[in-house]
Amino acid sequence: MLYGLKAVKDHPCFKMQDLLGNFFFDYVSDKGFSDNVFPSIFSQKYIDGHGRAFKETLTDLAQRLPTQKAKKQKLYSQFMNNNSIEALCLEKGFIPESHIRWSDVTGIELNEFLLNCYGTKLDLSPFKRLGCKLKPTHRFYRDFISINGCICPFCGLSSYRNVFGPRREDLDHYLYKGKYPFAAANMWNLIPTCSECNQDYKKTTDVLYNGNVRTEAYYPYGKVGGISIKVKLKIGSNNKMPGSWDIHISPKNSTELEKVENWVRVYGIRLRYQNEIAFDHDNWIMTDLEERREAFANPNDFRRFMISRARVHKNLFDKKLAPKSFLKIAFFVFVARHADDAFIGKYMIPFNAGL
Repeated sequence: MLYGLKAVKDHPCFKMQDLLGNFFFDYVSDKGFSDNVFPSIFSQKYIDGHGRAFKETLTDLAQRLPTQKAKKQKLYSQFMNNNSIEALCLEKGFIPESHIRWSDVTGIELNEFLLNCYGTKLDLSPFKRLGCKLKPTHRFYRDFISINGCICPFCGLSSYRNVFGPRREDLDHYLYKGKYPFAAANMWNLIPTCSECNQDYKKTTDVLYNGNVRTEAYYPYGKVGGISIKVKLKIGSNNKMPGSWDIHISPKNSTELEKVENWVRVYGIRLRYQNEIAFDHDNWIMTDLEERREAFANPNDFRRFMISRARVHKNLFDKKLAPKSFLKIAFFVFVARHADDAFIGKYMIPFNAGL
């Protein structure tokens, strides 16, 4: 992950998890179901009016859940465990509990409820910002972009959709909802992610496991030490083919090695970066040459210019102003330090001739 995110934790959408927490706490405590499970953003008028159908769903669910003390405790323990998202990501010794049989009648009903908390049975008006007409998730998305910028932190290649458009970017279930439905409505688990990362690469991947092996993962709202990327072209290779490029990815902080390897695996990072460089590196060089106003004296002069452009793109990356900027840094450093005179000549000689 390229950088950590800031949470919009004052958004009313986060109160859904409070509601579920209250519901399951009262369930395991044998308190019975009551209106007290609703957080303060739900008025009594709402609970008895627009929220009646959802209240009836909760009442029905409370009656269908197991009544044996041991089963109740296991259900509640799994709810709490699976919603400890930060701890699950960072501590691979912390194993996600799995007591519920999602294939039996109770499991199916519980799963259906958890995956549809924001469905038609719940009027969403309490989750809106005061005085805001936008749908709650659209306002959340707009607020998220305002504090995090528009570059997807999971790949750095794509910009999030325009906040003023009819569609927002995906809210990815970071812990896959099919395996961790208890966290399906938890806004700490619903992370804006570009559609390519979510739909084409991560999909239903379990970020907590590499096959059957428990692994560390980045917590999206946690600290990220940074990534170091080095690019090289294989000797004698066709630079227009992805496989000709070696991409070395490592953490700036060695303690994050396992997180980096997991991130690379989950989001197909190495292949995507190879594809990007092979497809677009000509355009990157030609575009940056537009900033040059004088001929190059020799290949070393060209190399110095490439280093200067790497600095420009580092500034863009640090300020989250342009997608692909971090990859351009690595590519321009490669040109400056490792490209041979023949590679440089393909760009320098036509440029000089055109002045």
